[in-house]
Amino acid sequence: MGDFHNVYQTWHMTIAKNESLPRVTTKTPSHPPGCSLTQKRSSMQTQRIKSKMSISALAQRVGIDPETLAAFERGTDMLSAETIQSLEHELEMAN
Repeated sequence: MGDFHNVYQTWHMTIAKNESLPRVTTKTPSHPPGCSLTQKRSSMQTQRIKSKMSISALAQRVGIDPETLAAFERGTDMLSAETIQSLEHELEMAN
């Protein structure tokens, strides 16, 4: 396997004029004061990549669907506080 490199992703969504954005429901985020959820997502994703762990492997370790974890990393889905804590534990980011 080759070396891993930091990857910075930018996502763009295009919606036709007559379409509306999909409705997304969110749960209350669990993060320390002064730490934005975007920073937390980015930090967790960076740690996962540095650990050379795939989304599928991390999702399996915490017992969630890989698509759910991928959506959380993209910022299109929210996870429960318990799941975020489990992810932090698995990534050795626990406070």
